[in-house]
Amino acid sequence: MKRRALLALVGGAIGFALPAFAQQKEPSLSEQDRRQIEALGKKNDEAWSKSDAAALATLFSEDALLVGPGSMISGREAIQKRYEDFFKNLVGLTLPKSMFESGASLAPGHLTNVSKTVELHPIDNNTAWAVGQWMQTGPGPNNTVKELHGNWATLNERIGNAWKWRLEIYNVDPSPPTTSTATPSPTTTPSNP
Repeated sequence: MKRRALLALVGGAIGFALPAFAQQKEPSLSEQDRRQIEALGKKNDEAWSKSDAAALATLFSEDALLVGPGSMISGREAIQKRYEDFFKNLVGLTLPKSMFESGASLAPGHLTNVSKTVELHPIDNNTAWAVGQWMQTGPGPNNTVKELHGNWATLNERIGNAWKWRLEIYNVDPSPPTTSTATPSPTTTPSNP
């Protein structure tokens, strides 16, 4: 009888303890840390608009990974080289038909990138993850504007007093992109809600 009472007491204690463990709060980020992590997206957008591979590379940690459709690039130097090659070959670059319905080449001009953070969560005081959406417009043939869009995820790491991307993963949405005939003003970009 004492054994049953003891088992019932232990079972009750476990029954009360498990929900308490399950309800543990996630670590919190200071408002300053949150702003610094979100600022990485704005710096990314600015660097894309300037075709600045070096500025894009500074967003990553030294041993970062960049994972996109069909590629995985390791290390800040290799990431910078990838962006340098991309920007160097941007004019006349033939894009796959999966990205643009015509598989057309880009005309001279620059890209506009707009990213939006959807969720941002800390893992601990020096690590956080975020997910969001991106949209990129670039000049197409015959004064058209081509649009790509997709989703991204980052693992952010505090290095000293700065936050860097340790991992960025992105995809390109396979749904048909939009085509318009008006070129947007370079000073007008959609605002992040």
